[in-house]
Amino acid sequence: MNKILSKIEELRGLIDRLSTREKMLLLLVSAGVVIFLVSAAGIGINISLAKMKDRLESKRELYERIVSLQERYSKAQEEIKRIQAEMEQNRDVQLASVISTVAEQVGIGSAITMTESKGAVDKKAGIKERTVKVEMRRVGLPELLQFMENVEQTNKTIFIRSLNLRPQYDNREELSVTCNISQFVPIGDEG
Repeated sequence: MNKILSKIEELRGLIDRLSTREKMLLLLVSAGVVIFLVSAAGIGINISLAKMKDRLESKRELYERIVSLQERYSKAQEEIKRIQAEMEQNRDVQLASVISTVAEQVGIGSAITMTESKGAVDKKAGIKERTVKVEMRRVGLPELLQFMENVEQTNKTIFIRSLNLRPQYDNREELSVTCNISQFVPIGDEG
C-alpha cells in the first residue's frame, strides 16, 4: 500500500512541475483517452446488443414457426380423426349402389356399366380402397359433370380416382367415359 501511495505522490510531483501548457496538453490527452475508451466500450456494447437482438429475432421467428407448425399439426390430427370417424360411419356403404343411385338421379343410369375390383390396402394406416370401374357410353358433358359432382358430394370418402374421356365419332356432343371411383374404408376384421 505504501508503494502505491508513494507512486501517487511521485506522479503528483511530476504534474506539479509541468508548465500550464503541458498540463493543458496532458488534460486534453487524458480526456481523449477517456473518450476513446468510453466510445470503444459503447461500440462494443452496441455490437453485442445488435448480435443479441438478431439472435432474439431469429429465435422469435423460429418460435412462431414452431407454433404455426403445432397449430397445423393439431388441425391435421383433428381432420384425421374426423375422416376416420366418417370412414367408420360409411363402412357399410356399397359403392356400386351409390354410383347407380346417382346415375339414375342424373338420368344416365342406362348408359353405365360397372366392374368392382379390389383396391389398395394400407395396413399401417388401417384403411383399404374399394374401387369400381365405371364405363359410360353416349353421355353428354353436362350430365357427366353433374354425375361426377354428385358422386363426390354424396360421401366424403368417395372420390373419382381417374377419368378418361373420348368423343363419339358420329356425334361429337356425346362422350365415352371410363373412370375409376374409389372409396376409403377402415380395414377392420375383414381386411
